[in-house]
Amino acid sequence: YQDTESVKEETSLATQNTSNQLSGFSNDGFNGNISRPDILTNIQDKKMIFNLGKHVDKKLNDCVGQEITIDKILIKKYVKPLDTPIYDAQTGEILADTKTSMSVVIVDKDGTSYATGSKTFGYALISAIFDFGKEIEGLKIRIIKTLRSGAQNQSLDFELV
Repeated sequence: YQDTESVKEETSLATQNTSNQLSGFSNDGFNGNISRPDILTNIQDKKMIFNLGKHVDKKLNDCVGQEITIDKILIKKYVKPLDTPIYDAQTGEILADTKTSMSVVIVDKDGTSYATGSKTFGYALISAIFDFGKEIEGLKIRIIKTLRSGAQNQSLDFELV
């Protein structure tokens, strides 16, 4: 077992600050609906991170069955408050008060970028990062679809090759 700090150091993956306040900027006029994502990446170039958020070469949904050798990873996780929390009708317990979405970009060894919004894929990739550390770079994956228990639709996922 390794704690998060030692894994972060070992993998050289950077997790960036998620504060909604940026020093030197005022949020006057904004009502707090702007959320800043948690970012997990091994990309050091901030321009590359920005550009990958605007344009990618391929959608991972179009690559089912394809093998990709991972070079760079950019995972952005957004957590937004729900306008109306979801309550258990019998107990009154809050079941959910936030909505999580994810943006995942993989860049292969040839520089081709692939993106998905699949949370299943994103959480599987985060798990692989913690399992493999720095060795995630160069890891070969195959894009697949899986049917999760209790779900009606298939989710984008991957398996190790």
